[in-house]
Amino acid sequence: MSDQGEASSQFPIDADGRVPFAGKISVLSNSGFESYRSCVPSSLTSNKNLLKDMKTSMSAREVETDGQYSLGDTFFLPATVPSRCGLESLAQSLFNFHAKDCEFDPERSGAEWWTQVIDTRDDVGVHFDRDYGMEGFGLNVHPHVASVTYMTDIGGPTIVTPHMSGVEAGSDFSGTQDSLFLSYPEKGKHMAFDGRFLHAAPSDLIPEKSKGFRYTFLVNIWLNHCPINSDLLEDEVRRGEELRGGGLLRKGFIRFQYHHY
Repeated sequence: MSDQGEASSQFPIDADGRVPFAGKISVLSNSGFESYRSCVPSSLTSNKNLLKDMKTSMSAREVETDGQYSLGDTFFLPATVPSRCGLESLAQSLFNFHAKDCEFDPERSGAEWWTQVIDTRDDVGVHFDRDYGMEGFGLNVHPHVASVTYMTDIGGPTIVTPHMSGVEAGSDFSGTQDSLFLSYPEKGKHMAFDGRFLHAAPSDLIPEKSKGFRYTFLVNIWLNHCPINSDLLEDEVRRGEELRGGGLLRKGFIRFQYHHY
């Protein structure tokens, strides 16, 4: 996006290592982890077009025009841009929910999103979500909220631990943690956590009978900063998607019923 001109000495980071914002985000006041069961209704999770679009979007971010793989690419829907397809509608709904009690600059805020459709034998390694484009400025800049929405019951759990990196890129973040959150896939479940937390989805914790593909929809909530290397879903890809925006996610269609583990 348009943040490349921000020098590290000028970039705002608050005492908690976040880009400042006004207001409150529920998950950040609730141990840094929340889970909502049956958030996405079965009429959507069982929709074959949704699963097809998730595959299409994942392929779009994997393969670039020169045929090279670029697994780090994500899409970004600014808060000022209306959703144009079903997946963008879902990303926008999740952004609006998590940011509903916040004050922020909508021109510099929005939902970073991507899809994962992976074999149950594949790992999602231990990592931080961050704006990797800011590493060139010497900073680790994390989203305010990271989230996973499960579209199937298949696959291993998401593991989240309140272990954080330093603000300076390349700084040593080694250490130990005595707590973690574990979220197993459950169709329609939405789980969210502090965007600074270390997380993974290891395949060796998959139940023996869990076979097939793990479908997840990932959304990061960014306030007052847009990740540098993330852009709108390309029109060519969007036009080929089966689920349209419009009335797909009408008000109240997505339900947020907090579930405490």
